[in-house]
Amino acid sequence: MAETKQTKMVLKKKKWYPVIAPKVFREEKIGEINLIDPAAAIGRKVKISLMQITGEPKTQNTRVEFIITGQHEGKLTTEIIGYELNNTAMKRMIRRGRTKLQDSIVLETADSKKIRIKPVVTTRNNITSATKKELRKRMLNYVKEQTAKNKFENIIKDLTQKKFQRAGIDILKKLCPIHSFDMSKAGLAKSK
Repeated sequence: MAETKQTKMVLKKKKWYPVIAPKVFREEKIGEINLIDPAAAIGRKVKISLMQITGEPKTQNTRVEFIITGQHEGKLTTEIIGYELNNTAMKRMIRRGRTKLQDSIVLETADSKKIRIKPVVTTRNNITSATKKELRKRMLNYVKEQTAKNKFENIIKDLTQKKFQRAGIDILKKLCPIHSFDMSKAGLAKSK
């Protein structure tokens, strides 16, 4: 009778590693990942509701995207790569009798990062095509100005705190009554 060799299986135990937000969000814990080796998590993307970071219910329609960049003292560090509004928030902006204008442009920030930003503006009532053209022009000029003079992290911080949007409304409402102005998406542009 032939002898069989028995092999030992070595099982590695997984551990929970906390995921930490960048300094813009006060290095709050945004989640945990169960891993054998924390180096395996580098490059993973994490998308969470802004309400989980700030604790404010009115920010629940906004998602922020992070990428895990490294490990420090048993914690996974992240960098912010995007901002996005939920579809329900976008649908709530537009109603019958309103005009919605949106665009998608790639711009360069002050720290030389290429970002894709998608501004959306809705008016309180229907407007003429000449007013639409001028409103779109003013909206794009404002977005280009702000991205050219700010760093990427500051742009996302201003978007999450609604400073970017409030300043934009102040400029756009001089032309016609504005219901809302926001960014449906803003994030690092994918290189081809």
